[in-house]
Amino acid sequence: RPRPAAGPARLLVVHAGSPALELEVQRFLQSPQQTLRYQRFTGIAEARRMVTGLLGVKARGGFTVTASASGVGRNAHCIIQKTHAWHDHVQATVQAQRRELALLNGHLQHHS
Repeated sequence: RPRPAAGPARLLVVHAGSPALELEVQRFLQSPQQTLRYQRFTGIAEARRMVTGLLGVKARGGFTVTASASGVGRNAHCIIQKTHAWHDHVQATVQAQRRELALLNGHLQHHS
């Protein structure tokens, strides 16, 4: 299960005894690197658990993390990517609310 960590990024533990995975993901989240391919799984189920654990993870710079799992057996892997989709969505919502507020303020001033 995911667990909160100090700082702006949340880290995950796929299974007990996987500190190397946690460290590699932490370094990725803190780095300027955009994509990480992780392939140290014994099967697709572990890769899928990692993908599930990454849902909602945020990295420095307003990035959101997306991930996908594929492969079979020891060839299972997970592709982790940073995206600005969440950040862009939040910014667009804020801008729309500011425009609406300005419009409402204009109407209130006109009717005062």
